[in-house]
Amino acid sequence: GAGFHILKVLDTRGIEVVEVEEVNARHILIEPSIILSEEKAQQMLRDFKQQVIDGEAEFADLAKEYSSDPGSALRGGELGFTDPSAYDPAFRDALAKLQPDELSEPVRSVYGWHLIQLIDRRIDDATERRKEDRASQLIYNRKFAEETDSWLREMRDAAYIEVLNKSHE
Repeated sequence: GAGFHILKVLDTRGIEVVEVEEVNARHILIEPSIILSEEKAQQMLRDFKQQVIDGEAEFADLAKEYSSDPGSALRGGELGFTDPSAYDPAFRDALAKLQPDELSEPVRSVYGWHLIQLIDRRIDDATERRKEDRASQLIYNRKFAEETDSWLREMRDAAYIEVLNKSHE
């Protein structure tokens, strides 16, 4: 509101370091339908798991061919490093129990049935991201308040009130 400012940070104290655990996983999603029952979807994933364990098939190939998740299917089911809290609770909870390279049992989420493989876990320094998010939120809140005030002023200026005298009989 007061223009542009140039600041030079001379020192910082008490900076909160934010670390988050991220997981890299891949999955095969089978969506039950009128044609494909819940039990059949679950059995397909059990069969896929056994094929991968027995070395008869590659997880990535099965994901490309059968997964109903178009975003990850092309990448062999890989979801990339993500904060687990971004996932459906059932998916997140199943991931929490897995060790790297371990396959889950079929897991039901709101999207359908998943066969999940944990690829890796890492601790990521999210301090900068958190600062950027806070700064963005502060700016958004300030701009929102300014726009709200402006809108209210416009509404008041555009308001038309006519007072009619009522005759008392």
